[in-house]
This record gives sequence, structure tokens and C-alpha cells, in this order.
Amino acid sequence: MRNGGALTYRWGHPISLALYGVMFSTRPLDSVQAVFDMLARRKPAQVAALIAEIEQELEHPTQQVSEIIGAVASDSECREFLALLARKLKEIGPQ
Repeated sequence: MRNGGALTYRWGHPISLALYGVMFSTRPLDSVQAVFDMLARRKPAQVAALIAEIEQELEHPTQQVSEIIGAVASDSECREFLALLARKLKEIGPQ
């Protein structure tokens, strides 16, 4: 928890790793392909865990995901980014 902020996942959590690439972006959707390219090279089990964590948070919100890394984009934009990223990662299937 940051001063005055809400309780969130901390650095190293799969969602924080996905959001890291858009930390300073006001338009996170513009970076989906670049973040996808970086994360898709990970081991299949890591990609599966990332997808599962993103989907869990999107289906059952527990926090302001934008606050995990102090993103400049809005929470809704970060969630839209995460949803699109998870869809793209699912398309590659088991490697």
C-alpha cells in the first residue's frame, strides 16, 4: 500500500509484470503488441499463470490495477489493456 493509496499486488506479481510495459503510457492499448512480444517468450507455465491471474482480477476485481505500478493511464484503460493482452496470449496456446 502506498501512502494514501489502496492495497494492491506488489512488484513481481504477474499483473505487475504485464503492466510494467505501460507504466508511463497514457495510451496503454498502443503497447499491447510490444508487451505481448516480450511476455510470449516466457515459459508456457509462466504464460498460463499470467493469463490466469489477469482473468481472475478482471472477473473478480479486488483492486485498482493502475495503482499496482503507479500507471499514468486510468484503471479502466489498464484493465482494457490487460484483457486484450490475455486474449492475445491465449491465442498462442501451449508452446
